[in-house]
Amino acid sequence: MLRLVSLLTVLVLALVCVWLAVANRDLVTVSLDPLPFVLPAIPLFFVGLAGVFIGILSVMPTASVKAFLLRRRIKKAEKQIAALEKERGQLMAERDSLAAQVRPEDKRFADAQLAQLAPAGTLTGPANANQTVLPG
Repeated sequence: MLRLVSLLTVLVLALVCVWLAVANRDLVTVSLDPLPFVLPAIPLFFVGLAGVFIGILSVMPTASVKAFLLRRRIKKAEKQIAALEKERGQLMAERDSLAAQVRPEDKRFADAQLAQLAPAGTLTGPANANQTVLPG
């Protein structure tokens, strides 16, 4: 679908360029006013196409630099994400190993402490320590 839209856009732009070229066949003299240069008489559509070409050439370096900087930022962010995921995995493994070492009597004590520290509106207890009560 995207290719079809792109193709239609290019086709419409090409038709507009052809129409402008046919409509502007008159010869014009181009002079660069403060400078003593005067170009020979050329068709007006060449002047327009030259302006578009010069505009494209002037924007390309800026766009290339921005794309390079964006790619560099993306790589840096991907490296940070990988490092954070690795750290998360290590922390989860450490948490699981510590949880496996908890004795049942310690777990009851920890649950009792959680019950005392729990904010209002939460269910507490061994099975429901992380569940919250929704207002009803």
